[in-house]
Amino acid sequence: MKKYGLFLVLLVLSTVASARQVIELIPLQSQLPQDIIPVIRPLLGADSAINSMHNQLILKVEESQLGEIRQLIRQLDRPPQRLLIEVSLEGSGQGRQSGYGVKGRINTEGNSRANVRIKEYRTRDRYDSSQTIQATEGYPARINYGRIIPYQEYDIEVRGNRLSQRQYTSFRDATSGFYVIPRLNGNQVSLEIQQHRNRYRPDGSMAVQDASTFVRGQLGEWIRLGGVGQTTHRHRQGIVHRSTRNSNDDQQIYVRVTRN
Repeated sequence: MKKYGLFLVLLVLSTVASARQVIELIPLQSQLPQDIIPVIRPLLGADSAINSMHNQLILKVEESQLGEIRQLIRQLDRPPQRLLIEVSLEGSGQGRQSGYGVKGRINTEGNSRANVRIKEYRTRDRYDSSQTIQATEGYPARINYGRIIPYQEYDIEVRGNRLSQRQYTSFRDATSGFYVIPRLNGNQVSLEIQQHRNRYRPDGSMAVQDASTFVRGQLGEWIRLGGVGQTTHRHRQGIVHRSTRNSNDDQQIYVRVTRN
């Protein structure tokens, strides 16, 4: 069945090929067709075409251009290179939430009971860090970084003239990270960045951010991927409750790619 499908493709191409055009099958050894075709297609003439089947390229080109295209495909169809990706993270972040709430009950016998709940979340960080990871050209490399954030709650209970207090402290991991897919063209490198970032808000909920972008630069130079910044302020107050939230976060991300 596969041979029959290939025969049909060749038959269709041959029916539209002029006397000056040839049809060539070029098997690929290292790269995938979808990585080669976008590079070759813009170089072809209006009556030429390139397709793929079973990890081989099917070319319909002018005979005078065949040698040039074949040589370019040979250059592109090489084993992926081993690379080193250096990552530099610079930024700062801080957050704070404080507040209280009161609920109580008074009955006719004079007994009373009240509960006070106090929450506090506070961080202040300066995170300048760097790391180096090994990567393979054309394959995603995962870069992770994160912080441990303390989250505290206090329960105060009042019964008559008696008071009891309990304190809870938990640590939450707000991890961030992104995938880098490097591709080389001579001494130039193109990077596909797929970012996934988790961040705890001051109220304890999780904020998730995803982004994907493409950047280009030279091998061995620092490439700025961009910055992320956010500032929030919120205040609520009632008769028996009050809460205040303040947070800001700012960071810059740089990468440098070199051959391993």
